[in-house]
Amino acid sequence: MKTVNFLFSLYAVSMMLAACSNPSKHTSSHPEGIVLNLELTGLPDSTEMQIHVGATGQPEEAIQTAYLINGKAQFTFDVEGPRLYNISARHTNGLMNVVMDKGHVATLKAEASYEEQAQGSVPYIRYTNQKVEGTSLQEEYLRRRVNRDALNERYEAYHKITDREEMLKAEKAFFATVDSTFKAAFRASADSWWGPMLILHSYSYINEHNEADYNLLSESAKESFYGKQLHDKIWPPTMVGKQMPDFRFINYANGKAMSLKECLAGKKYLLLDFWASWCKPCRKEIPNILKLYKKYHTEGFEVVSISADTSEAAWKKALDEEKLPWYNDRDGQQGICTLYKVQYYPTIYLIDADGKVVAKDIRGEELAAKLADLFN
Repeated sequence: MKTVNFLFSLYAVSMMLAACSNPSKHTSSHPEGIVLNLELTGLPDSTEMQIHVGATGQPEEAIQTAYLINGKAQFTFDVEGPRLYNISARHTNGLMNVVMDKGHVATLKAEASYEEQAQGSVPYIRYTNQKVEGTSLQEEYLRRRVNRDALNERYEAYHKITDREEMLKAEKAFFATVDSTFKAAFRASADSWWGPMLILHSYSYINEHNEADYNLLSESAKESFYGKQLHDKIWPPTMVGKQMPDFRFINYANGKAMSLKECLAGKKYLLLDFWASWCKPCRKEIPNILKLYKKYHTEGFEVVSISADTSEAAWKKALDEEKLPWYNDRDGQQGICTLYKVQYYPTIYLIDADGKVVAKDIRGEELAAKLADLFN
């Protein structure tokens, strides 16, 4: 629901304080792995389904893909412990969740339908009447998670209030309820991996303001897979001085395949900018980058912009408006964003000629001062 997405994005801001499968090295059989059978109606045969680890706070590469045949497909792969998984059709938005652990053999049934989208937008599939059999963890997940439908009803109710003072009062009470509801859910699961998983799964964005949530957790919860993921979102390990991975992309201006290494050739420094057309801070920073690009490009300064837009039309419209003179590509499937562990936009890396990070998330006057120091 759009309201759900808006609600929990808004809450995150307020807290600033929301068959036929590809071979894989993970492929396994019961009991050390999991087996998940899909039974879907509403999607054509040969639809490519994919499964990802969910609730990590960042895009994840697909563990495995499988093609629907007569509405059925199967995933089977090794696991190290309990995980929440996201299942979706490739190149679409909309997903299903299932929680499984090693040894589980489960079936996920659902009805799928495409929703009408604006031309050029990524197709959206709504999955309804979802039923999971074969994993008791799914039932526990449904019990432990926050009832978003109930919060949505309260959200919509207070927005119908016409008196401004009453609405502001109701809004304050609503966010107090959201806060207390989430905190109660976290405390109830604080002694196990459920706690950090629910925290990661509940917020649109994790940063240092979530330290209080982390401190609710038991030591064993902190040492779990999701506990470590949460720790690194709150206190990200420094990237300065580290070698960044190379990647290939298609430059929008000429359709030429490029690599980050090729872009660095003959340059002194490169700014790698992860952005999106809908991101206001990203668009606000572009004039500053453009000014610095014009000033230092001939001295060895390069820029590569990677957009996270799922809509190609929206991305092209933004490129036309901004007229960016440097390398550009769109990472609609989040492959490059996943490689660089991007969890917010803009994410900016300043990289030297050897491919090592000089600075991260440096913008505005700070970026101008840094480049002035490096080039003078």
